[in-house]
Amino acid sequence: MSTALPVLLALVSACCYATAAVLQRVETDRGGAGRTGHSFLRGLLRRPLWWVALAVLGLGAAVHVAALGVGPVPVVQPLGVLALVLALPIDARVRRRRVARREWAGAALVVLGLVAVLTALRHSRRPPDPALVPFVVTLAVVLGVVGVLFAAAARLRLRTRGLVTAVGAGVCMGSTSVAVHVAIGGLIGVGPRDVVVGGIALVAAVMLPVLGLGAQQFAYRDGGLNGPLAALTVTDPLTAGVVGLTLLQERPPIGPTLVVLALLGAVAAATGLYLLARTPEPSGRGPGPGHGRAADVASGGVG
Repeated sequence: MSTALPVLLALVSACCYATAAVLQRVETDRGGAGRTGHSFLRGLLRRPLWWVALAVLGLGAAVHVAALGVGPVPVVQPLGVLALVLALPIDARVRRRRVARREWAGAALVVLGLVAVLTALRHSRRPPDPALVPFVVTLAVVLGVVGVLFAAAARLRLRTRGLVTAVGAGVCMGSTSVAVHVAIGGLIGVGPRDVVVGGIALVAAVMLPVLGLGAQQFAYRDGGLNGPLAALTVTDPLTAGVVGLTLLQERPPIGPTLVVLALLGAVAAATGLYLLARTPEPSGRGPGPGHGRAADVASGGVG
């Protein structure tokens, strides 16, 4: 099968993700003043452009799924990280600014590094067949990690808070893909255990993206676009890979070359994330009463 169609679909999906991120960033910046927790999120729900961003995000997810349906994962998945690069000119156009060299360099390092890591950790999909207890334990660990990240973010400075909150959002989103995978496998099973695992996974597949989406809004508001988007771009696929390795027993090929490739990729991605996080926000905004705590998400800010 030709790779032209899946590559095209993956690029369209990345463009949708980038556009949605920019629109979310614009709306959270406009609607963040004087609002925290539930008030902040309720304010977003009344903003039409934020709903447009949500629709574009959903379109990107649908196109990405279509790309995975017609193309191989090793080709489609790495192209998704191009959303970070595409977001730079889109954001520059919307905000009438020029993209700084540091932003291009940071985005390039994140993309190249993450592609290297994903290539090294490439694994074959097996039919999902997790036992009930390991799956529940894994889900509890994921929620615990997310809670710790949100609680820690509440005690950090504004932009660092946005980065850490974005990592928590990435953990939610990355775990969602595994939950969906397990839910489909469980609900089409025939045994009572399959139905129970599939039902729990289905609940997780609905709850995790809602929590992650809410966390993204706080991350963009507190940390701007570049740093949180880079953190989300890195954390999402890595979380999916780690959870897949531990829960679904997906084993990638291990070898010294791949280990070195993964380590170099991790260093490059971390360096790029640092550059993006250190890039000054063009809007020049600073901490203010409207930039609330990320812990609001974990304590009821979503819903």
